[in-house]
Amino acid sequence: MRKVIPAGALVLAALLASPASFAQREPQKIEPKAWYQAEATAAAARLVPAVQVLYENVAGRSGEVATWGRDRYWTFRNDLRVLQHQTHTLHAALEAGQGMDETKPIWFRIRKLVREARQALSQGAVPIDLEPKLEAARKEVLLLAAYYGQKTF
Repeated sequence: MRKVIPAGALVLAALLASPASFAQREPQKIEPKAWYQAEATAAAARLVPAVQVLYENVAGRSGEVATWGRDRYWTFRNDLRVLQHQTHTLHAALEAGQGMDETKPIWFRIRKLVREARQALSQGAVPIDLEPKLEAARKEVLLLAAYYGQKTF
């Protein structure tokens, strides 16, 4: 029997939780940081390929739709596609010199996707072998949350 973790949008949710606490619903405390353009840009740059790898991994599993459930799989895949687009947009904006105020709307969309995924942890089932691919993205999301002045996430 294959071990699975409950979550229709596990990857998004796991961006905010360590692998040991996927089901954790309590917000993680974050120490806000002063805005530092170069570091925020670098974190966004590292987040882009991490999300890309997750999307490609899930997109390559279309043969497992029956295992996941058709609606859950396609919703999950679409959520990753939107997250992928938003991370590219954030990185491009930061790289072009836009600061925190200009990029907050993009960050808020990313944050919203992740929060919705946390609320959906009780839905669906996603293979646990995605877990190793989550850690790189998780640390960049938490760093960006600190730069955008969040105290919890």
